[in-house]
Amino acid sequence: MRRRDFIGTAVAAVVSGASPASAACGASQAGFQPCVFQALPNRIAGMSLEELRDEYRDRLFHRYLPFWDRGGFDQDPRLEALLREHVERIMNGFWNPDFGIANEYLAHDYSRLPEAAPHMFAGHALETLWIVMHEALRINDQALFTTAKDRIRRLLEMCWDYVFEGWGDGNFFVHDTPEHHRGPEYEIKTMWAHCEILIASMSILEYTGEVWAKEWYERARAFALKTMANTGHGVWRQAVDRFGKDVKRVGVGSHRKDNFHPPRMLMMNLLSLQRMIANAGKLTPFPQ
Repeated sequence: MRRRDFIGTAVAAVVSGASPASAACGASQAGFQPCVFQALPNRIAGMSLEELRDEYRDRLFHRYLPFWDRGGFDQDPRLEALLREHVERIMNGFWNPDFGIANEYLAHDYSRLPEAAPHMFAGHALETLWIVMHEALRINDQALFTTAKDRIRRLLEMCWDYVFEGWGDGNFFVHDTPEHHRGPEYEIKTMWAHCEILIASMSILEYTGEVWAKEWYERARAFALKTMANTGHGVWRQAVDRFGKDVKRVGVGSHRKDNFHPPRMLMMNLLSLQRMIANAGKLTPFPQ
């Protein structure tokens, strides 16, 4: 199935069901109770649900997808040069080889800040690395793919909570300080970062078949389903504490819903599974 056809099918399934009426759901044969959706408002962002649906479809099918089908920015040498520069900055600037972590902060000239050198924000680091991995696929750079892959594994193993499960995706400190203990912080484990693990590990499994990627995918998925996907209304919980219980974060409203990370993870991983199925279980060939 082509990308346009796949996304079109997915969007049709979502937007065609938009209705202001409540939906009653019964128990399924699998033995679990599906979500019960409450009534939706008549207008969102100043538009009716039908207008919102039509606007979304127009943007997707008449603007974004044609842009991608034309090669997007691939044919612009200026943006290609900018891409190369930023990959270089990520892999050789922000990555700190002294500690084997990715620094969150550098100076304006990309030099290392001594006070920030022992610090990493793990979720951002892993997310950035899988994006670099996909850039490596686009430009057919197997060495870059392997480097990003190996760093992803390192961060997974460094920041996993081996006592209560889940990933410490926030601050990581190399040294003990009066304010922080060394290692990852487990007080808050976010849903978005576990989505990044699922994308990263699925991509690695698709192109390498390495068993550790499958194991980490299953481990992160099990934690996410147990602690974040059990809200009863289909929207994943934003964050949990170390023990997997709901937690409210400072500055994040209780009504905030993530409409980006879970759908991106689902779409990308469905496409990975589709390719693996089409290949009859063989590795997806590295693009030539």
